Amino acid sequence: MVSILLVTTSDVVCRSSEYFPSQGNRSKKIKCPAALPWLFLFLIASGCSTQPIQPVAAPNRFVNIFTRSDGRYLHFYAQNLQLTAITTTFEMNFTNMSSRAHFPLTSTLAAGETVEVFTLEPIDDQQPQHYSCINSAIIGSVDAVHDDTCIYSLPYAPGNSFRVSQGYHGRFSHRGPDEFAIDWKMPEGTEVYAAREGLVVKSKDDSNRGGPRPEFESSANCILIRPILPLLCGPL
Repeated sequence: MVSILLVTTSDVVCRSSEYFPSQGNRSKKIKCPAALPWLFLFLIASGCSTQPIQPVAAPNRFVNIFTRSDGRYLHFYAQNLQLTAITTTFEMNFTNMSSRAHFPLTSTLAAGETVEVFTLEPIDDQQPQHYSCINSAIIGSVDAVHDDTCIYSLPYAPGNSFRVSQGYHGRFSHRGPDEFAIDWKMPEGTEVYAAREGLVVKSKDDSNRGGPRPEFESSANCILIRPILPLLCGPL
């Protein structure tokens, strides 16, 4: 089975920390809710679910968030670990600290880009400071503009035809971010064609597992394509 769909792929990290200017940062990860969605073109073969791009250096992460202290200010940095644009959002709560940034704070990073996104400053140096952070990251640019005049090609060679086994809002698995997926029933080994010209930023073809439940997300064979401009206008 082959699916072409617009999907939500997200990476969420939550952290609770105490910061002492003279001692540095003490932090721990905590449980957190799901990220807000953003749509991106995804082509999936032999599976029904989605998965982030997986470079060798960071197989399960979209961004690397790290901090640096200059003795007073705590600087937060975001590093895009992917081969395409990533939009990351910070939700912060802090005590005895201030920031010029306004939260939630959303930034888009180009492929491989590292930027300083905001700083925190102690209010009273004699008292401990505490902050908690929820960081979510999604594929694509928040500034992207879709070309509604685009007509997508079918995902197989011209002249062939295959039965659609599940369409929009399919009751089996097309819910939530997958609600606009289309599944075609194809024999194994059928050549899959791109629905739109673009740059391949991730591929996976080593899995023989699949299903409609979240536990299969990391098992989906897929080709992730970033369409060329002007379909999506924004940072690469």
